[in-house]
Amino acid sequence: MLLSFRGWCSFIQYKPAKLVKYGLKLYDMCNSRMYYVHNSEIYCGKQREDPYFTWDTLFNIIKRLVQPILGSHRNVTTDNYYTVYPLAHFLLENGVTFLCTMKKKSPQTFWI
Repeated sequence: MLLSFRGWCSFIQYKPAKLVKYGLKLYDMCNSRMYYVHNSEIYCGKQREDPYFTWDTLFNIIKRLVQPILGSHRNVTTDNYYTVYPLAHFLLENGVTFLCTMKKKSPQTFWI
């Protein structure tokens, strides 16, 4: 999600193809039934190695977002951007089902 923002910030994103061209990039976990944001994380760009360093791979971002619902036997639905096998394996091991879309020729596509 790109949240519209035109002020000064060191991690503003520019996406020329979007309706809102400048803004803050957010990763959100939303409830599909009630339409509210359950958990959110702001993308701050490439980080330097310091005590607060976190890995910003898709697997690690989703791991942090779904932390509150692990073991609850809920379902996580994603598009093909987030479809990676280690994520599906991690979620199934922790009691969360995983539903995703896949591109036929994507290198990340996996078959179980």
